[in-house]
Amino acid sequence: MAASQGEADAAAASFAQLQEGIKLLSTNYKEFHAGLVEYTGGISQLSSSYEEMHSGLGALSEGTAEFENGIGKLHDGTDELYASTKDLPDQMKEEADRMMAEFDKSDFEPVSYVSPKNTMINTVQFVFKTEGIKIPEVEETEAPEEAKAGFWDRFANLFKGWF
Repeated sequence: MAASQGEADAAAASFAQLQEGIKLLSTNYKEFHAGLVEYTGGISQLSSSYEEMHSGLGALSEGTAEFENGIGKLHDGTDELYASTKDLPDQMKEEADRMMAEFDKSDFEPVSYVSPKNTMINTVQFVFKTEGIKIPEVEETEAPEEAKAGFWDRFANLFKGWF
């Protein structure tokens, strides 16, 4: 069977396209090979790191369990804190009232210790007694009288500053 010219042209075009593809594959094969080597290296690294990753996930699981336990303890502690302090304002008011009752002297009737006739005893009353304050006497000392200067003493005093 003889191939028609149209089929031959189509086969030639396909062959030319195949040649172009092989040429393109040939020129880019180095990049493809380098990428393939990197890919297999990554798979190898993933495989060798899997044990570490598995160990890390196990540690994460344990840490999460400890965290859950700690959160439970925190919850219990805050519940206990709330239970013991929820009526704290009332407790403080009761304690303050009890302490104030110790100092409540509203039923006290004051009595004057100075005189039973003293009816103004709602004001402060006290007696403060001390020894009398004495001013010490200052002794006057007499200055010794200077002997009266004679004629020659007065004459010498005239020239004291000059010599």
